[in-house]
Amino acid sequence: MLIDQKGIPGKDAARMMLGDRFGADGDDFVRIRREYETDNLKNIEVFEGFTETASELENKGFKIGICTSANPEFFSKMLEIAPQLNKFSRHVVMKGDYVRGKPDAEPLLTTFRKMEITNSEAIYVGDAFADFEAAKNAESKFVYFCNGERDNRIPSGICRIEKHSQLLNLLNLNL
Repeated sequence: MLIDQKGIPGKDAARMMLGDRFGADGDDFVRIRREYETDNLKNIEVFEGFTETASELENKGFKIGICTSANPEFFSKMLEIAPQLNKFSRHVVMKGDYVRGKPDAEPLLTTFRKMEITNSEAIYVGDAFADFEAAKNAESKFVYFCNGERDNRIPSGICRIEKHSQLLNLLNLNL
């Protein structure tokens, strides 16, 4: 059940876990989950090679965007802990910038508009089934970032990377 919640908005995850009890306990669950995430934010680590790969892609003319279901307060705290991500924050779309969360296409389409690219130009790298579904719904290309246990709901024919640096080879940009 927990893998089903990866990449979806907090209230949707709460509904999935609490079922019929969501009405009575949903808001408390979401509040407690946010407190837990905030308390443990100090443990965040940027994936090895992400910053270097994203910088190299930008140097080659690619636009880098971030589409997250995190709220602005949480994302700001994350940038304080991982300041190397600040350079990629001009094309960030987060909770509050869209109404319907992933797997709906809206978060990605909002990101693409902010980046001034079309869905057919975009390559969305995601690590969750909700990301795959959002990319499919937005009719954009998808690359599955999986450096651990594979989510079998994502078709095996979908391009998969274990390190962000593999994007350079995938795009024939490795020098």
